[in-house]
Amino acid sequence: MFQCFPKEVRETFCFNGCSTVERDYSELHPRLLYAKVGVNPPDDIYLFDKADPLRKVVKCLLLILLNATSRSRALNAFKKEIESQGVTQMLTDRGFTADTLYTRFYNHHAAIRGFFHSGVGVELQFQDSLMANDIMTHFTMQNKPILPCHDSFICAEQHEGELVKVMKEVFNRYFGTDIPVK
Repeated sequence: MFQCFPKEVRETFCFNGCSTVERDYSELHPRLLYAKVGVNPPDDIYLFDKADPLRKVVKCLLLILLNATSRSRALNAFKKEIESQGVTQMLTDRGFTADTLYTRFYNHHAAIRGFFHSGVGVELQFQDSLMANDIMTHFTMQNKPILPCHDSFICAEQHEGELVKVMKEVFNRYFGTDIPVK
């Protein structure tokens, strides 16, 4: 239920009167795939920096590519997403169409594009859930409250260092590589 709250509300959570922090895996699903193929991901996984509104569009595109079972279904879903977000004009103003942005992103990720259009998204969610279970078990075994929220976790501020350490250890245990936690 708390996952539906915006980040600004989650920032106000307290555990037993203590302030909390939220830390998340950076670019979790693409990094999972790059780890599977043994290749370091590009610095600009989503092509655009965080301040650019196109980043949100491209993040949706990645989810579509991982969950769709064909190129045509993925492209149709991406076009609908662009329309629903109301960013068609912004794309045009930046010199993109749904097709050209799709192709640019697809080509940018040559190392993992074998996973695109494969429906691998469900498998990634399962792997994500196994990691989340390990992280939550670590804290609950010590009677320390923790809440999962997609690919992030909320804990008491005093346990922030431990949370980051455990998140990195769990990812490394599953995939044999490191991941940024922010």
